[in-house]
Amino acid sequence: MNTEQTLTLRNQSVELQLERPGIGYNGTRFDQTGKILKCTMEGISVCSQEWPADRMRGDLGVGFMNEFDMEHPPGFDEAELGERFLKIGVGALQKEERSYDFLKRHSCMTSEFSWSHTREEVWIRSQSPEVLGYACALDKHICLTDQGFSIGYRLQNLGSKVLRIQEYVHNFLAFDGQPIGPEYRIDLPHSIDTSSLTEYVDDLNAVSIGDRHIAFRKPLEQPIFLKSLGTGALATPSWQLSHEAIDWVLTESVDRPLTGINLWAWGHVISPELFVNVQVPCGAQVQWERRFEFHKKAPLGRG
Repeated sequence: MNTEQTLTLRNQSVELQLERPGIGYNGTRFDQTGKILKCTMEGISVCSQEWPADRMRGDLGVGFMNEFDMEHPPGFDEAELGERFLKIGVGALQKEERSYDFLKRHSCMTSEFSWSHTREEVWIRSQSPEVLGYACALDKHICLTDQGFSIGYRLQNLGSKVLRIQEYVHNFLAFDGQPIGPEYRIDLPHSIDTSSLTEYVDDLNAVSIGDRHIAFRKPLEQPIFLKSLGTGALATPSWQLSHEAIDWVLTESVDRPLTGINLWAWGHVISPELFVNVQVPCGAQVQWERRFEFHKKAPLGRG
């Protein structure tokens, strides 16, 4: 039986520190499988945390954390108050309100977890209780690459009802702890249609939106949030994060059609998010993959 509280994966360039399921993070929002607390590329750190360090709690996010069904977990609408619904990677949560609140810490009947690993890979399994005909097994494979790491998913439907889920990684990022401001930039592979945004929070007018990028006019003294920056079958569903003083850029890509791209940020953290939908018939399984890669910036030409 593995008893490590954390695990470090390491190759010549990349180092990840992961937290074991059921240890540390004690909320009911984020998936317990593959909680990546730290990530460095040639010594450069990219992980931050959800709230400022002096206000952090055990139920808040750190680094790279998955969430399934931020808005409509399987069984929530069918459950009566006091009954349970499924939160994938977490367990069976008790319904205590008419509308699901992902920020609330719910009473939880936890899923069963196991993991095994080598120096550069880890395999993590979560098997849920069955609630209202919903049940699943989630297998996650996190593997270091020369340029970063990949997360492979396999979701098996073990219940009697179809699983229709939404999945994303809430990336809590900052290069070497540098505050979020004019030095940062997010690039997207498509033009940004601001009329398609379904939510826009920027009370201090800090956000600058270009054709295919988002930048900041000043440091973020208050949180900003942009919802639905892009949807549909993009050729390369991805984002790229850069800082003018860092030689590396960080990218995320996913091999499924997007249902949305969101951006949340604050003075200490920036979180670009790629959302996908997955439907799994009874007795079936679906696989997908996310890749996080570091790339050297192109050298500036000399005039």
